[in-house]
Order: sequence, then C-alpha cells, then structure tokens
Amino acid sequence: ESCFQSGHLDFVGDMQWLQTWNDNHTKWRRVTIPRVTVSKGTFPEGSQWARTPIPACRQTGAQAGWPNCKADDCASCCSDPEKTPLPQHPRMNESWWREMDCVAGCALNGAKSCGGVIQFPEATPGMSGLWSTWRWCGRPNQTDDAARRLHGVEDSPGTTCSLTPMLATNIVDLVQVPATLAPGHYLLSWRWDCEQTNQI
Repeated sequence: ESCFQSGHLDFVGDMQWLQTWNDNHTKWRRVTIPRVTVSKGTFPEGSQWARTPIPACRQTGAQAGWPNCKADDCASCCSDPEKTPLPQHPRMNESWWREMDCVAGCALNGAKSCGGVIQFPEATPGMSGLWSTWRWCGRPNQTDDAARRLHGVEDSPGTTCSLTPMLATNIVDLVQVPATLAPGHYLLSWRWDCEQTNQI
C-alpha cells in the first residue's frame, strides 16, 4: 500500500471519454467530454482526482415530502431527524438509512429519469442518474455497422434514450507514465471513492 501511495499517476490533458456497450458487449460507442480534476485536499497530497462525469438526480426537501427540509438538495437534510423523519421500516438500521439510503433516495436511485433536475450539467445528453440507472442517448444497438463505428461515424449521442446497465458504461482516462520509470512489469492500483455517500 505504501508503494501505491508514493507512486500516483497524473492525468494527461483535460479530456476523458464515456464509453458504452450494447447488451452482449460486441459493439461500443465512445464520446469525448471535459474532465473535472482536483489536486488540492486529496490523498496522497497533491495527487489528482477526477470527478465521475455522470450527475445524479437531485430533489428538494419539498419534493421528498419533508416540509422542514428547505434545501435544494434533500440529501443535506438526511442526518437531521428534525428535518428528515425516519421511515417506518428502514432498511438495516437508522444509521445506515441516514448515511446511505436517504442520500441515495434524494438522488432518485432507481428512477428512470431525473426529470431535468440534476446535481450538475450532463457531459453528454441523457447521461445522468445515480449509478444503478445511468441513461445513455446514443447507446449502440445490434444493427450498428462496426466499420462506421471504428471510423468515428455516429460517435456522439443520438436522440433515443435507453436505460444502460452501470457495467455497460465505462469512464476512460489517459494517465502519464513517468519517463524515469524503469521498464518492467507493474501492478496498477485504481481507486473510486464515493462523494454521494459518506465513504471517503
């Protein structure tokens, strides 16, 4: 672990790609989007972190049915019993519900659409929603022509949106391998922390 922490890699450029697959993973489509990267307040110090470019939904306290929660994003009220009443039968226990299920519910986990209310602008049309319900307007289908796809034709979202399983969507980045690194075999560690719930 100490070796991983001392050898973090920087991203290359300021762009990344969203790549999605059809149901049997035989066809794919990739779209270039801007990457949001931070290096202040990260661990290890100075290492670069990139935001997941797919915004979750957002609903207000009023939309959630909590009159005491005046927030634009009801997730900010989840930890306060005065603002957010506990359901009659919470999954697991109260602590789990407030830290996990309440926050996910405010992001409309499982909804088929955000209804246009999202946490930040979509990088590409239709790609929003919490991880279990990512939507993609331009997902490849069984009739896509492989040659046209490989030559960049239709390499952008279309007009018909369909539910896309999370594992059919990839976020692709380029990283810089240090010029001083000796040739050889290396193990690359990859970390994905969660900003939506209290897991960082």
